[in-house]
Amino acid sequence: MTSDSFYGSIEPVDAFEQLAIGASYVALPDDWAIVAADVRNSTAAIEGGRYKHDNTLAVSVIAAMPNVVGQVDVPYVFGGDGAVVCVPIRFVEECRRALAATIAMAHASFDLTLRACVVPVSWVRGEGLDILVARHRVSKHYVQCALHGGGASHVERALKRGGLPEVFHVAADAGAEADYEGLECRWSEIPSPQDETVAVIVDATGAQATSLEVYRAVMERVRAV
Repeated sequence: MTSDSFYGSIEPVDAFEQLAIGASYVALPDDWAIVAADVRNSTAAIEGGRYKHDNTLAVSVIAAMPNVVGQVDVPYVFGGDGAVVCVPIRFVEECRRALAATIAMAHASFDLTLRACVVPVSWVRGEGLDILVARHRVSKHYVQCALHGGGASHVERALKRGGLPEVFHVAADAGAEADYEGLECRWSEIPSPQDETVAVIVDATGAQATSLEVYRAVMERVRAV
């Protein structure tokens, strides 16, 4: 397995509950990096009815990064008002340029501030955390990425609250370019059979070693309900 083929070589798990099993995850290679982006003051934008703008910017980051790396299959997670994408470190400079263009576009097109960074895996592991990756086959048409180890969350928190070395931050550059080919945001309503949809976000606190146990217990309880 080469570093470029890392993500595509991970065998997907079929059951969602398998994402709460450590054996489902594989460590991100040392020669990869984490791209993270977040819309500043997104809560206010959502309260102002601009959730589509938040979503569009996050998806723009997700669309731009694969267009940088070409045929390399990369893991990503959409967070609504932000995104995390893992890329081979040899693409870092191109990713930074695409991020710089997207930050400038966020301000010019949506009057929103997009924060972004590119962080080597080595820095994350130096912080005592890790980035582990799994793949979940949601359907025959779609495979979802899952991240574990605390590293991605640590990068996101540091981006929002401070704590990242300045060299990892990306600044706006209106002269840079990004390719958003493939970007698609469908706003069709998804009806609920019970006239109500409940979304539950669970973030296990405490030691990473026990977090999967928490998630597994929650999954079992939700399934039982």
